[in-house]
Amino acid sequence: MLCSRNLIKDVKDAIQAELHIPAARQRLFFSNRELRNHRSVYDANIVDGAVIFLALNPVSPMKASMIRFYGNTPCPSGLKKIVDAARSGLVHGLAPRLAMDGTGGTYFLRRARRETIAVFKPADEEPFAPSNPRNYVGKMGQQGFRRGIQSGEGYLREVAAYLLDSKSSFSGVPMTTVVEMQDDAFHFHGKGLHVTAEEGRSKVGSLQEYVRYDDVAGDLAAKMFPVEEV
Repeated sequence: MLCSRNLIKDVKDAIQAELHIPAARQRLFFSNRELRNHRSVYDANIVDGAVIFLALNPVSPMKASMIRFYGNTPCPSGLKKIVDAARSGLVHGLAPRLAMDGTGGTYFLRRARRETIAVFKPADEEPFAPSNPRNYVGKMGQQGFRRGIQSGEGYLREVAAYLLDSKSSFSGVPMTTVVEMQDDAFHFHGKGLHVTAEEGRSKVGSLQEYVRYDDVAGDLAAKMFPVEEV
């Protein structure tokens, strides 16, 4: 419940929570004046029953986001629903978030309610691929950290692991498919997370159902994993 002491920024946050409209896109008007974030409800002379007008800032073409299925890779119905929810999150301005851990580009996707629901791994941001964000930059098809695994093919191996596991559910591999995505949060050619107009193109990679975790496997000793679970 908002009161006269709340700031206009608090009002925008409440609208975001209720209508899932990002606060950054909101413009609020009262008595023919735009309400600034630092002002309070009291300062703006807003009383109970007053009508505040809401307008939306247009989304910049450079920030256009897109996600769609790629190729003929099978996709279970449950994952299709997750992709639809991730699309809604992109529409509401929730950009993919680069994970803190790992050696490649791993991006968390969120639904409109800001809950993380999927993980996207672009092929060209894998270790030793051209657009790797961790300074492990190389060429597509180059030898990676592990013998026999080349840069740019890791995402296909993840999809294959799911398809094989889905037949037996032996390891419980999360639902995975191949998608094409476009967003200005992605990394291009070692130039950071900001893309130019020429680079604002789509990427192909694996999209996997997000599973909550307690730690990263790479941070744990091998003895922490029972043989029967490997």
